[in-house]
Amino acid sequence: SGGNLDPHYDRVAMGLDVQILQEEEARLAQDIAVGTRTQTYEPEPVDPLLYPVYAVPFKSPSGGTEVAFYYALPTTGITILPRGSGSEIDYRYQLMVMSTENPDDVRGRADEEVRIATPQQIPQGPGVMLPGIERVGVDPGQYHYGLKVTDLNSGRFGIMQGSVSVSELDGLGLAMSGVVLATRVEPAVDPSNPFVRWGQTKVLALPSRLFKKEQPIYVYYELYGL
Repeated sequence: SGGNLDPHYDRVAMGLDVQILQEEEARLAQDIAVGTRTQTYEPEPVDPLLYPVYAVPFKSPSGGTEVAFYYALPTTGITILPRGSGSEIDYRYQLMVMSTENPDDVRGRADEEVRIATPQQIPQGPGVMLPGIERVGVDPGQYHYGLKVTDLNSGRFGIMQGSVSVSELDGLGLAMSGVVLATRVEPAVDPSNPFVRWGQTKVLALPSRLFKKEQPIYVYYELYGL
């Protein structure tokens, strides 16, 4: 199990999908069975879905504090289905946020299936990413998170983990949100767009935080208590 390398792995894996470790055990048992019957056997390489995640604390418009989890899926790593002259992508994301002081204390969860259908072909190539976002309301504190994204057409998945510190942002004094490095920050056309902050500003974060030399860098943050 990956838990031998990361003490949080088993807990996150079991919390996101109880079948993960069972599938690992089944694959290991099959490898052992085949390996003991043959003289030359190499297990199939594991090819996880890799993607960047960027956790940013904000004050929530509904009160309290929240963490925005920005992520981006590489088009070279997921299945793009043709749909007439357009394209379709189907994936599922599962997010779990836990207290670092007590990993059994789960503070937030999300589990959604996403379908992206476009009237034109989605380009595939190095550096072409599909952005996504999920927000989870939490109290100030230290947190560990795990995000699992599964390509529903191929079954390929990846689990990304990290930590985030959330300060008190809803008090009376001056406070500042986390900092977002973005490819674009612009006035919102559709206030209901998930990337829009406070119904006014659209922030397209670049979760990898890797920019080309000629690419402009936008920096977005919020100040509270002014």
